[in-house]
Amino acid sequence: MFKSGYRQRDIIRINKRNNAEDGGNPNANGGKGTAVPIPTTSADLCHINVSGKQYITTHSCLQQYPLTLLGSNDKELFWIPELKSYYFNRNRDCFESILTFYQTGREFRPLSVDDDIYEAERKFFRIEMKKRAADTAIPLGDSLDAPAICCEGDWKSTKKQVHKFLMDPRCSNWATAWHIMDILFICTSITLLVMETDHNVKDAFKEGHAAYNYLFGLNVLVIAFFTTDLLIRFVTWPGLLNFWKNLFNILDILSILPFYVSLIAEAFEDPTAVQQQEHKSYVVLRVCRIFRIVRVSSLSDIHKI
Repeated sequence: MFKSGYRQRDIIRINKRNNAEDGGNPNANGGKGTAVPIPTTSADLCHINVSGKQYITTHSCLQQYPLTLLGSNDKELFWIPELKSYYFNRNRDCFESILTFYQTGREFRPLSVDDDIYEAERKFFRIEMKKRAADTAIPLGDSLDAPAICCEGDWKSTKKQVHKFLMDPRCSNWATAWHIMDILFICTSITLLVMETDHNVKDAFKEGHAAYNYLFGLNVLVIAFFTTDLLIRFVTWPGLLNFWKNLFNILDILSILPFYVSLIAEAFEDPTAVQQQEHKSYVVLRVCRIFRIVRVSSLSDIHKI
C-alpha cells in the first residue's frame, strides 16, 4: 500500500496553522517549512522507496530545502527505473521523521529508534537543524532557580532513558539482555503454572514435598523480577493515567496479584485452606502471565531482537 505523508485536509490544516504562527505571512522563515505544497500535476509527485516501503510526496515539497539530499539533484543517483522510484536502503522509522521535516519544517524524533541511528540517518539525508537559543538559555532573572531547573531536567531525562531501556530492546545491549531475561522468566512462570495444574506433579507444590522449597524459591524469584519490572515501569511511565490505560500493565498486575494475595491470606488463615482457595480462585488470574509472551513477542517483532 502506498503511503503519502499527509492527506489533503491535513495539508490545509497545517498550512493554516503555520500561517497563523508566522503572522499570516506565507514567506516567513525564508519560505521554508511554512506550508506543504499541494501538487498540481502528477509530474510533481515523487515516489520514494525506503527498504521496500513506498512513500509518495512532491518534488516541490522536497525542493524547499535544496541543500539536503532529497531536495537536490543528488537524489537522481538513487533512481531505480524498474521500481519507478528513488530507492534508499535506510531505516524506515527514521525516514518518516525526515519526511515530516520536509512537510512541516519541524523535527520530530522517532521514539522507537536510538538517537545514534537517527543522527546517522539525518546526516545521510543532510538534514541540518539549528538549535534555538531558547532551548538552552536560562533567563537571568531566574538564575537563582537554575539548580532546581537542572535537577528537574536531569530527573525527566533519567526517567525517559529508564523507560526506553524497559520498552526498547534495541537501545543498548543491556536492554536486550533485560528483555531476553524477561522472556526466560515468562517461560519459567508459564512452566510452573502448567506444572501446578498437572495432576501428576501438582503435589510437589505442597508443603512437605521434597521439591517444594526449590519450586517455591523459583516462584519467588520469578515474581520478584516481574514486580521489579512493573514498579520501575510505573515510576518511569510518561503519565500516571497513561500507565493505567495500557492493557499489558493491567495484565502484569493481575498476573502477580495471586502470589501476594496468598501471602497475606496465609498470615491470617490456615495454610491448607489458603492453598485450596488459591487453587480454585486465583488460577485464572495466573493465566494472565501468558499475555506477557504476547507483549514481548510484539516488541521482538517491532524491534527485531
